[in-house]
Amino acid sequence: ALDSNEFQTRAKWHEMLGELARLERIAPRMTAAQALGKLRKLCSDALFQPEAIDAPVQVLGILESDGMEFDHLWVSGLTDEAWPLAARPNPFIPVALQKKAGIPEASAETALALDRRITEGWLQSADEVVFSHALREQDRVLTPSALIADVPAGDVELAALADYRAVLHAARALEDIPDGAAPAYAKKTVSGGTRVLADQAACPFRAFAHHRLRANGLETPAEGLDARDRGNLLHALMAELWGTLKTKARLDTIATDELDEAIKLAAEAAVNKVRNDRPGALDGRLADLERVRLAKLAREWLEVERARGGFEVVAREERRTLHAAGLEMHGRIDRMDKL
Repeated sequence: ALDSNEFQTRAKWHEMLGELARLERIAPRMTAAQALGKLRKLCSDALFQPEAIDAPVQVLGILESDGMEFDHLWVSGLTDEAWPLAARPNPFIPVALQKKAGIPEASAETALALDRRITEGWLQSADEVVFSHALREQDRVLTPSALIADVPAGDVELAALADYRAVLHAARALEDIPDGAAPAYAKKTVSGGTRVLADQAACPFRAFAHHRLRANGLETPAEGLDARDRGNLLHALMAELWGTLKTKARLDTIATDELDEAIKLAAEAAVNKVRNDRPGALDGRLADLERVRLAKLAREWLEVERARGGFEVVAREERRTLHAAGLEMHGRIDRMDKL
């Protein structure tokens, strides 16, 4: 369930979506990226402060604080570059009309008058008012705003605050873990098939990190099918197809219509296999697209097979068990041909 602040934030978000929809009457046709840019601009320009109940400290925007009374007030960031604000007339309304209507942001003069009035209001809004500004920004020296030039400068006494990081660090409970020897395999059967042998051959340290320290990175989420699913589809496709063809001689003599039907059935079988392994991964239009993609891949690969000499497929996706150095590894032979 949403708390009060989250509920108000969601309501403001829906309001911004409504503002974007109203632009349809005046804005030209735009791309999704342009619409996103408009929405970001609307959100950045919106004034929003969740209503809080009995909050001892509130963080407010400039216009939100105007006219309010406080027990104590601290206004920060009042450099001459940030305050007063620059005039920002509405680009959709003639400036002359905005000035005539008395809109403060229409000109530098009226904007300055508004900011001066807000500054004077801040001074009257609390018994204790603090104006502050940064002294430097990287290598640039910053100066206070001219609107607070008459406010006497001074040092503010701040209450002593506990360094919670130091408190937590002092209360830490340390445990010494011997790390002189790397952890051995907990089980005699190695997960990941023969991957450990490939990793050991490519880089012993990578094999050590992956298979003994279990230092594996998180998989990157992907929309739809990931690389593993697509690999499984291709394996299932070729296993099913060569279960029908069996030999190079059969590939050379099979009729085009019969081959197309065999490819179609193999693609359907591959899709069904992945569906069984991952329910919901291939549904509707996505399944149709995968069947078309797999059929295209099958035809392209069979052209490569036609360029080979005679052979007979004697094994497809055959599981094998390998014993080495006291470990048991389960692997699978994609395909075995007899020449």
